[in-house]
Amino acid sequence: MKTLRLLLPLLVMSCGGPSDPHSQVMDQIERNVILPAGAAQLSDYSRYYAGVKGGRVQAAFVIHPEIYRQGVRDFCASKKVRSFPCSPDGKSKLPGPGERIWLRTPDEMPIPSGGGCEAVTFQYDPQSGEFTRRECNGSH
Repeated sequence: MKTLRLLLPLLVMSCGGPSDPHSQVMDQIERNVILPAGAAQLSDYSRYYAGVKGGRVQAAFVIHPEIYRQGVRDFCASKKVRSFPCSPDGKSKLPGPGERIWLRTPDEMPIPSGGGCEAVTFQYDPQSGEFTRRECNGSH
């Protein structure tokens, strides 16, 4: 009985299903990124990642206004689009503040025009651990 109690947590953990294959690199980025002056805290951003040429990772950290989130929910519910930002069942797949998602391509990243530090973009090289210039999105 004692052995069963010791093994039970291991059995439960192994039944959790496959983890996101990109979680390690996303964790690495989030542990090491230094956001630009004027940026919010990391936990305030919806975080988007996608692979680009040369093994680099494109990242976009975005604070979406609720009106935008509602617009995406309405769009997904009415159009039944099967690609990001919509799920096949007509729901929004936008990550919430403090959440993250790995996208198929950087073209799927919902980056607003302007918005200052409500959007921060950069690239990361997992091999060297180097970040490109982390920038707020500008004023327009």
